Formats: sequence, structure tokens, C-alpha cells
Amino acid sequence: MTTYLLNILPSKTINFESPLKMLYQKDPSYSHLHVFGCLCYPLIPSTTIHKLQPRSTPCVFLGYPSNHRGYKCLELSSNKIIICRHVIFDETTFPYAKIHTPKPTTYTFLDDDLSPNILNHLFTQTQPDPNQSPPAHQIYQPSSPTSNHQNIPPNLNSSYQPPTSPSPTTRPSPQSCTTPLSHTPVTPSHSQITNQPSPLPIFQPILQTDSKPVTRSQHGIFKPNPKYCALHKHVTKSPLPKNPVSAFKDSNWKMAKDDEYNALIKNKTWDLVPRPPDVNVIRSMWIFRHKEKSDGSFERHKARLVGDGAGQQVDIDCGETFSLVVKPATIQIVLSIAMSKSWQIHQLDAKNAFLHGELKETMYMHQPLGFKDSTNPHHVCLLRKSLYGLKQAPRTWYKRFADYVSSIGFSQSNCDHSLFIYKKGTHIAYLLLYVDDIILTTSSDNMRKSIISLLS
Repeated sequence: MTTYLLNILPSKTINFESPLKMLYQKDPSYSHLHVFGCLCYPLIPSTTIHKLQPRSTPCVFLGYPSNHRGYKCLELSSNKIIICRHVIFDETTFPYAKIHTPKPTTYTFLDDDLSPNILNHLFTQTQPDPNQSPPAHQIYQPSSPTSNHQNIPPNLNSSYQPPTSPSPTTRPSPQSCTTPLSHTPVTPSHSQITNQPSPLPIFQPILQTDSKPVTRSQHGIFKPNPKYCALHKHVTKSPLPKNPVSAFKDSNWKMAKDDEYNALIKNKTWDLVPRPPDVNVIRSMWIFRHKEKSDGSFERHKARLVGDGAGQQVDIDCGETFSLVVKPATIQIVLSIAMSKSWQIHQLDAKNAFLHGELKETMYMHQPLGFKDSTNPHHVCLLRKSLYGLKQAPRTWYKRFADYVSSIGFSQSNCDHSLFIYKKGTHIAYLLLYVDDIILTTSSDNMRKSIISLLS
């Protein structure tokens, strides 16, 4: 940042011209400059975050990148560098100026634990004789001779070599001389025990010599590992079929297709009619996948019949396809109201939501592969209800849901048509719709139960 400013500011050494103008023969711009270290909010692209997450995050302004046009920002939560052109600056707030500098650690609590005799003993042991220096091999040992052998780790006794005793010519003075470590324990007299201060604790490092791996059972953990839950269940998991024909050869996928077809027939999704001349008939396709539980374990085989929306013709097979969804700001406002009033918040999900939409357009679809009527093999399906894959499927589901909640007393908000409000006396309920996800919050528990029973 300092180098960047010096390059665009006038300098006295070059006749009050800026280095940028001397090099590129153009005047520098100062309109983009901002205060270093201030709080800023860069715009996060919607492609890198979830659609309901915030569009920005608090950062600290660090300057200007050399290879990009924009601003360099440091994210406070993750310490990541974000380079962005669209940034909002708060040049009156400096996040790092508010960081508290810790005071230096004091050790006054040690003074209460050490008696004056111990402190005097430590002082006399550590002060050398000014007239004679101790040998280099002397080791300071404040404890009594009985603790010399006990302080050696048991696993190091066999390889430990005690230092040699000092020679008579280099014997230190009594004030600075200490007893060298020895293998032979010496029993002191009663007077030595009473006059000698208690030894300070010596913390020995824990040496781990066992390098064998530790299993979960040795730690007392007997819960099943979620990664291997599927291995402990005797479930025959069939691989994903490459085409619908091979799926009929597998009993698991054949059962899944039968369940899907029977559910569509029970829902009266289509009527089998003769094929009219000169009409557009879309394809029907099977999609297979493995449905998993929340812990990642295998649950069941899932087969779904979908319509080929790419074969639809605008103004013939479909009209308006735009479907409303609730705005993120509306979600934040409703959640804030619920939290301030201590209301319960419930999240609901509609199963096979698109299959509940009723079609107004006249659409024809080929009979599903493997389920053609033997008596009428050339008939086609006249769709009565929506299918997954159709262009207008989200819109028909939204209209079906909006019409139903309006019939039970809800009214749409004028600001957001995906917000439905219900009022009865002093009680109120808010309902938010995002495709097939629903958020419901009510002022009373009885109202919440009654609304959920109606939505079911």
C-alpha cells in the first residue's frame, strides 16, 4: 500500500511529478483511494455461495492488487484474501484497532507458595563465587541426595552415566558446589532432613515407546462408524442401470419402477387415449438413483418417471413457466419477528410436490417404457397433472399451493407473493414458500397444529 501511494503521489526529486506520470505519461487518479485498514464489505458472487446466504462479509481493507482491478480485502472470520471491484467502505471503523493487547504475564502467585528459606536457598545455590568459577560439568541440583536416583526416569537408568567428581585442584567453594548425580543412594541423617528444604518438583517428560496403533475399542468407543454403516447391513445394493431395459432385469430396480408407476396411476396423472393426428408427443424417461439416509447409509432404490421438457413447444405445450419464490429479505424479517416474540418455527417439506400441480395445457406423452398397455400399444398419455421435467411444473405446483392456502384463510402479501399471512382474532401466522420448502411460524401452538393438519 505504501509503495502504491508513493508511485502515484508527486515527488520533489522529479519536479513534483508522480512516478506513474513519468513512466506512462498520464495523470494518476485518486478517486478510488480509501483509508487503509478500514472496515469494508466486498460483494460475494452468487455462484460461490448458497442462494439464501448473505451477499457480503466483514473484511479489512488491505490495498490494491497489482494484477487485478479492484480492492484487496482480508476476511475477518477466515483470514482469506478477497479481491473484488464492488466494495462498500466504512472508513470510520477499524477492526484491528479494537483488538485488546494482553498485559505481560506476572508470576506473583509463586511468591505465596515459596517460603523465605526456599527462596534464600535458591539464591545461594545460583550465585557463583566471585573468586572462583565452578567447573563446567557441575549440574545444579536443589533437591536432597535421596532424590538423585529417584528423579532419573526408570527407562533411562540402564544407559545413564553419572558425571565424574571434580578434581581436588578445581574443587569449587562450598557456596556454589552441588552434589553430582550418583547411582548409590545416600541416607541422610535426621538433622539433614530437618534442616534441608523440601525439594522442588521436577517434571519429567513422558516418553512414549509404544508406537502401536490404538483401536476404537481400546478407547472405549463401540458406536458404529457412519462411514461403514452400509457394510454392516445385509442390503443388496444394485448398481445404477445404464438403460431402462437393463433395469428390468434387476429385481430391485423392477420393484422400484413398479412402485413409481402404481403411484402415478393412483394419482390419476394421465388418461390413456388414442393419439390424435398432428400433435406434439413428448418422451417419457426413467431416472434411477440410490436414495440415502441422513447418515450416508443406503436406504432404498428410487426410480422416477419424468417428462422430456426439451421436447415441449412454447404456446402449444406450455405457456408461462416463471414460478415465484420467497425473497431472502422476507425470510429474515419473518424469522426476526418470530425470534423477538418467542414463536415456534417449523420447516415443512412437500413430498413429490410437482406431481400435485394440475395442467391447463393439453399435453401428450408416450407410454412409459416397460408399461405399455398390451391392448392399446399405440395409445398415448393425456397428462392431467404435472410431471417432473416439464417446464411449467414449478408454476403449476405454486398455483395449486397458493389456491389451497387461500381457501383456508391465508392471504398473500403485496410485497412478496410467496408470503402468506393468516389472522384470526389476536392470533397470527406467517407461511413462507420456496418451491417445495415451507417455513411456518404462529403465535399459538393450537393454530400451528391445526394448520399443519390442513397442509398434510
